[in-house]
Amino acid sequence: MKGGAGKGLSVWSILSILILAAFGIFVLYPLVLVLYKSFVDPFSGGVTWDYFARFFTKRFYWETMVNSLCVTVCATMLSAALGLPMAYLMRSVKYVGAAFSTFSSSSPIFRRRSSVHTHGFSCSGVMVS
Repeated sequence: MKGGAGKGLSVWSILSILILAAFGIFVLYPLVLVLYKSFVDPFSGGVTWDYFARFFTKRFYWETMVNSLCVTVCATMLSAALGLPMAYLMRSVKYVGAAFSTFSSSSPIFRRRSSVHTHGFSCSGVMVS
């Protein structure tokens, strides 16, 4: 009978369980803990919205959050506007070098850290020397 019925756990099953456990320990547990501590007052133990009220009443944090949202929306729209037509053309049009362009567009780009400061500008657009 195929599928391993009656056998013990396979190596891949054990590996999958270990990866899932690591994800739970290193991602889910800290996330749940941060959310819990953001709603619970450490002195009284009751549910509170004071931390969120303080966060949203400070102008610096509000502007930072809006700026992050704008950057996220713009990056997503730009990626979709460039990536979707490029993916369509790469799959529908046959041309010389198609295999190379598929490989080069799907392989990661490794850069040295110093290449971020090109042409005298940093990532934030501030002139650096």
